[in-house]
Order: sequence, then C-alpha cells, then structure tokens
Amino acid sequence: MSALLARLPYGSRLLADGEASHPKCVFSVVFSSNGDETWVLNRNGRRVARCRSEAHLLEIFESQVALSVAKSATECIFVHCGVVGWRGKAILIPGHTCYGKTTLVRHFLEAGAAYYSDEFAILDSAGKVHPYARPLQIRHQPGSLKQTAVTMEELGAAGGVGRESIEPALLLCCRYREGGRWRPEELTPGVAALELLRYSFTAYRSMEAAFRAASESASRLSAWRGARGEAHEVVEWALRHLDTRG
Repeated sequence: MSALLARLPYGSRLLADGEASHPKCVFSVVFSSNGDETWVLNRNGRRVARCRSEAHLLEIFESQVALSVAKSATECIFVHCGVVGWRGKAILIPGHTCYGKTTLVRHFLEAGAAYYSDEFAILDSAGKVHPYARPLQIRHQPGSLKQTAVTMEELGAAGGVGRESIEPALLLCCRYREGGRWRPEELTPGVAALELLRYSFTAYRSMEAAFRAASESASRLSAWRGARGEAHEVVEWALRHLDTRG
C-alpha cells in the first residue's frame, strides 16, 4: 500500500472515512502467487493490466491514475506538456511521449528555471498555469519507454519547484529531430490555442470550458513551432527571447 500511495498524483491527499462517498474511479490491485506471481490492476472492476513484477504494476498504476484525474477535471484543462517557470512566467512545451519534452525541461532547469511539470500543464479558466511537480521522469535512452524518477534535489536544480500559479509567456511546439536546427515560425493566438487543445486530455468532456482556458492562455503568450536538434539551442533562444520581450 505504501508503494501505491507514493505513486499518487501530485497534490493528492488522504481523505477521512466517508469523505469520498461517490468516487468517479476506483482502482484495485489483486496479487496471485499460484504458479507464477502476477499483479492485476483493475479500474472500476475491469482489468487494466496484468503484470509479472511489482515495479511494472506501479508504473502502470501511476500512469492510469494520473490520466483518470486529467480526464475527469471540470474546472481546468490538463495539457500533455512540460512546464518551467522563468522570472515568474511559464514556458509551455506540449507534445506526445518521446517528443523530447523532459529533455528540454531538464535543460531549462539547469539554466536556472523553476520546475513546474514534465507531464501536465494545468490551465485554469483565467489562463493561468498551475504546478504539477511530480519527480522528473528521465528516460534511459532516446525513444525508450523505461524511465527513472529524479527529484529536484537529485538533479540539483537551482531554480527550485514552482508552488504558485503563474501567467503563461511562451509556447514551444518543438519535436526533436536528429541533426535538426531550431528555426521556428511564430504562431497566431488562434493556432496556439489549437495546439494546446490538441494535447489536452479534457477537451472532449467540456469543449467550451477547454476552449476558454486554451484561448485565455494563448492570448497571453508568444507561440513558436519548429523542429529542433540540441536542447541547449532552444533553451538559449527561449530565455533570450523572454528577456528581450520583457
């Protein structure tokens, strides 16, 4: 149980008996030692995964619970996105798995940025960005699905961890391409909002609320899109751009 609790989403808290009277989602784990040891993860009574190791079970549990929270959100929009803070403003890096978001986040942190998330940008109806500061998930090698959780203390990030909601300032739509060069094109606020919705987990539940949050955020930031090569090139450009923009 302690291992499962350690994998709950950022900001989770235990409730007293009776507080969660009508849960939207219930997870259960069944362990069997008959023959081969197996762990079965159920969601609302239906099997989600069957695992041969506890470590694999915990990885899937963490992912499934986080996705359930993101998809059930009604007061904000969850965007698959890396987020860092720079001088009180948010830099958003949307993208799917293996797009290179975490690599960029890590390089921003090494440059002194504050850590907000390598998983979700949480945008409220006013367009502000809230922290989802789970440990950074570092891949063992490019394209690999195997990850290791690294805390800010282990990483030695000088900028610390963001605790407060902040205004968005920069959107970087940049997928890694070997040998690529960062020559981005600027996006209009409308296209920037569509990029945020593209990676949103909650848009299909309440399109009006999702579009409002995405539009509010997009109206406040500078948005750019392009392929990238080395992460440091993008980081240097982005920080210089923000400092010049003020």
